[in-house]
Amino acid sequence: MDPIVITWRELLIAVIAVLAVYAAELLLLLRFGRQPRLPFRTRSRPDPASQPQQAYALGHLREEVTELRRTVATLRMELEALQKNSARVAPSSSTLSSPAPSSQTPYAQAIQLAREGGDAVALARDCGISRGEAELIVALHSTRH
Repeated sequence: MDPIVITWRELLIAVIAVLAVYAAELLLLLRFGRQPRLPFRTRSRPDPASQPQQAYALGHLREEVTELRRTVATLRMELEALQKNSARVAPSSSTLSSPAPSSQTPYAQAIQLAREGGDAVALARDCGISRGEAELIVALHSTRH
């Protein structure tokens, strides 16, 4: 078997032929090829068939916005009423002899009184817990150690 020998001249002719085929294909594609599709839609006239659907969707969205505005207005009025009520019922300064607000649990009241320096007997009496529980709370939460 004889080795294949390619001269510079043959190589140059092959490269020119490949380039000529590539250029001809490029020209044909540019002239007769499809335009590339863009990933986004360009502005065009709206489709008349989609007009009723768009009008329905727009009307539905307007109804939802109106409903949400009513809900927000109602919630604002309720919030203002709650703020006025909370301003009227301002927390008073608690003393050792006055019981804590009824919204707290007896144990939370006892902890608060223990931090203010109350003794176990007063905690048991004012909060309605057993004396053993009151002593434990005083031992854990008292400021006097």
